[in-house]
Amino acid sequence: MRAVVPKPSGLELDLDTIAACATPMARSALAVLRLSGPSARAIAEQMCPGGPSWQPRRASLRQAIVGGEVLDELLVTWMPGPHSYTGEDVVELSAHGNVACVQTSSWRLCVHLRNHHEAALAEERQKHQVEFFDLQRDPLCNQNLAREAAHFARAKRMRGQLIEWLRAADPTGWGETQALTLEALQSLEAMGYGGDETGAMPAGSLYEEDPANEWCARFAR
Repeated sequence: MRAVVPKPSGLELDLDTIAACATPMARSALAVLRLSGPSARAIAEQMCPGGPSWQPRRASLRQAIVGGEVLDELLVTWMPGPHSYTGEDVVELSAHGNVACVQTSSWRLCVHLRNHHEAALAEERQKHQVEFFDLQRDPLCNQNLAREAAHFARAKRMRGQLIEWLRAADPTGWGETQALTLEALQSLEAMGYGGDETGAMPAGSLYEEDPANEWCARFAR
């Protein structure tokens, strides 16, 4: 997304609003995404409509809604510039970190790394479960095509690429190197992050196939 912001001198400067992951590419209980730029808050408001009023530098609990469905429950902090990490308007979104995704211009595939069922999710997500979306026909990701025979070859190829990357990645991350105290767990639960996803993750590879799992067996064919 691009925006044109007037400078004090009356000149205009083209600025991008960027999004970047602020947590390591490893397993962890939480995943943090930062938006930085003139449209940061506008984008966050589109992602998380409604909720409490926006207060500078005050965290608030909000729901991320995609296609009319609650995708996750986030802890969101808005930091107007210039008093932010980048000097620009910044929005920090803390979400649950239980899924890995790979995306092209037309397709998106997700593999869930563990069982999780946060209060904000309509249905439980199972470890190894695959979700596959046609972004051109279904940009809001409402229709999961993972079980459709017509899309099996493409989904299998993208899943294989994602798993290869996961196996090659360094598994060391915040969720593995730090165990949360009881006080920290209670604090997270009070903010809406309930369930076993708040505990420390076990050491090891980011992903291991399970021949007994129906999703693993399906894509092993």
